[in-house]
Amino acid sequence: MIVLKFGGTSVSSPANLKQLKNIVESKSESFIVVVSAFSGITNLLESIATNSLQQEPHALLKEFKDIHVDHIKNYFTDKQQTEVLVEIQKKCNQLENICTSVFTLQELSNRTRALILSFGERLSSFVVHRYLNAHGVAIELLDPTKIITGNGDYLNTTVDFEKTAAQAAAIVKNANYIIGGFIASNEKGEVVTLGRGGSDYTAAILGNVLEATSVEIWSDVNGVQSADPRKVKQTIAIENLSYEEAFEMAYFGAKVLYPPSVIPLRNKKIPLFLKNTGAPDQLGTYISDHNKSDLHKIQGVSSLANIAMITVSGVGLSGRKGSARQVFQVLEDNDINIVLITQSCSEQSIGLGIDQSKAAFAKTILDNRFAEEIAKQQFNEAQVSLDHCIIALVGDKMKSKVGLCGHVFSAIGENGINVTAIAQGASERNISIVIDKKDETKALNVIHERFFSKPVKNIHIFIAGVGNVGGEFLTMLDGQRKALLEDYNLNLKICGVANSRKMLFDSNDGLSTADIKSLKENGKDYGAYENFLKEIVDQNLSNSVFLDMTASAIVSDGYLPLLKKSISVVTCNKIACSSSQELFEELNHSAREYNCDFKYETSVGAALPVIKTIQDLIISGDRIHKIEAVISGSLNFIFNEYDGAKPFADVVRLAMNEGYTEPDPLIDLSGLDVMRKILILSRESGLNREIDDITYKSFLPEPCENAASNEILFEELLKHESHFKAIYDSAFAKACKLKVVASLNDGNMSVALQEVPSHSPFYNLEGKDNVIALNTSRYVDEPLVIKGAGAGAEVTASGVFADLMLIFNRKS
Repeated sequence: MIVLKFGGTSVSSPANLKQLKNIVESKSESFIVVVSAFSGITNLLESIATNSLQQEPHALLKEFKDIHVDHIKNYFTDKQQTEVLVEIQKKCNQLENICTSVFTLQELSNRTRALILSFGERLSSFVVHRYLNAHGVAIELLDPTKIITGNGDYLNTTVDFEKTAAQAAAIVKNANYIIGGFIASNEKGEVVTLGRGGSDYTAAILGNVLEATSVEIWSDVNGVQSADPRKVKQTIAIENLSYEEAFEMAYFGAKVLYPPSVIPLRNKKIPLFLKNTGAPDQLGTYISDHNKSDLHKIQGVSSLANIAMITVSGVGLSGRKGSARQVFQVLEDNDINIVLITQSCSEQSIGLGIDQSKAAFAKTILDNRFAEEIAKQQFNEAQVSLDHCIIALVGDKMKSKVGLCGHVFSAIGENGINVTAIAQGASERNISIVIDKKDETKALNVIHERFFSKPVKNIHIFIAGVGNVGGEFLTMLDGQRKALLEDYNLNLKICGVANSRKMLFDSNDGLSTADIKSLKENGKDYGAYENFLKEIVDQNLSNSVFLDMTASAIVSDGYLPLLKKSISVVTCNKIACSSSQELFEELNHSAREYNCDFKYETSVGAALPVIKTIQDLIISGDRIHKIEAVISGSLNFIFNEYDGAKPFADVVRLAMNEGYTEPDPLIDLSGLDVMRKILILSRESGLNREIDDITYKSFLPEPCENAASNEILFEELLKHESHFKAIYDSAFAKACKLKVVASLNDGNMSVALQEVPSHSPFYNLEGKDNVIALNTSRYVDEPLVIKGAGAGAEVTASGVFADLMLIFNRKS
């Protein structure tokens, strides 16, 4: 004989009920079908019971009846409905009479509550029995109170397996049966229940006492998933679990199975199958006395929410016999279940995880129990920390995976998730981590990504600036999405964007390029830029990274708050790294401290690997002695194009239109852009320098330098055309070219417009190219030279993209 249990969704639609019929008809041996109440009915009955104390719940009773009548109309022909409707009306009348008594007596005992709750399974088993009979399935209806007997709590009875086995043997013969789950009786013959989820337990009890060939639990999901699919996308079904693994997964939140159901089957080594009624051909999960799968060292990751941590501490705990027992005893005596225990080796503190709803009571009884010790300062008052959850990693074979804990803590640490407590049993079957409740979904996702076969890592991107560079980045991303997913298992989702006034978010599906282009029309005014940052932090998404593709000081001022929330920052904006040395150091220190990344390669030389090269030299023990560089692609382009034939102002405007200059071209023309870059390179070389330490002589007339807007700037450039023509003519007469050269020589920095002769390495530098020459302790006679395009939206965007990939491809 086999036992088949069908959950509420499996009996709550004509399609699923037809599948149920097909499934039982496919069985070659006799069977018992266990059914739950129709979907939502048990919760409705809970409301009916509670509301009966305030008033007679006529509306809820009508809803209860209507749901069952609707099912009958969907399941039976007009001719078949009469008999079934009569029984429904009879049961509804009984339920109403009970509720009337509760209201009249103003008493709702657990005994009465159990009786009210039993009506769900009583009616569903009756309806499904009649349905199967009507469709030619020979099956008998059993009364669960005549078979399963328990004692103690009316709402969560303790089953008497010996008596239940005797009663089952007397009633169940070689035939097919159907029975309502969840319900039993006590030694007085009163109705009791097996606890919420008790229909699974009914199936396991019957499997045990009848020594069934197997037990099958049918629901609307394909077995146990590697994580909760409501919180983690791209979960996989676990094909094989041991009884112990299944219990751990169910206990820590796998809703597909009621934890106590595992124990009766394990005791008799009866295999358990978890299957999907809507997809009966899928394998589901097979649970037996050992796990046959070698696919994963970790079988699954689950969570248990609404946990409070209680800490009992004090010097009096150390070396004092029986202290821990007394702590546990006082909680047990007051019906407070301990979910998790940690204790320091010094024995001076014990951490206990309990249901949060009982935290205040637990503190009171512990402080009362140890009042004398607290008065003598041997114990401290119990400390309560609320709003936690437990993340549990489950797997029989975890103990054979070297470094597993390290990978777990690395994954969550990279995402700024703080660990409050850790517990691991000697069997190493379960590693439990206590974290803040707000980080539950993030933690489940990053751990699942780290450990399961071909995981797809979701990268959540937030962007400030979607103009020239930002637009090129979006084009690049659209072109690379498929390759990143197929070759690197990276799924890049743009979850938020902002321009100078508006912001737009979509953390579920991500924003498409079309969505982002509609930012002006559909975006939300953020008022203050801090509101955009707050929304990023509040989203609390795993693998979050902020991309700054602006030249805004307001945006760069927001880096530090993001880094301190473990959100990585990638920027082509030079302002932050060229501001004070103190801020520069704090940004890099914060990235290290909060396990995230701060990448700014494109702040110098666009996509050229300048900063990374210097960092590699320094970390390998080399020392930078001298840097000579043309590091303004915009100025190189301008002076390469300008020959006096057309106004200098027109050439600058061309560079601006091509996206080579900053939005404010005066930043380039004033030398500020170049000064910022050589300052950044000096800091990467190990020097402590400020921008005021740079020697600079401007090539601009004073009215141009003081221009208050781009419009005024271009007017002044035209007015002073003779000044620029004279500069050009002087260089031309000497067969030289004009280049803005930045130098770092033995710690001294300078920036100047120079007349470069033909033998200079900068002479033939064309277009918007940059060149950086590094003289180091190793590169003495010939410098290490880095050369290439140093300006333009496309190359800058490619550098940002490369920094982004450097972060997450390394961590994959």
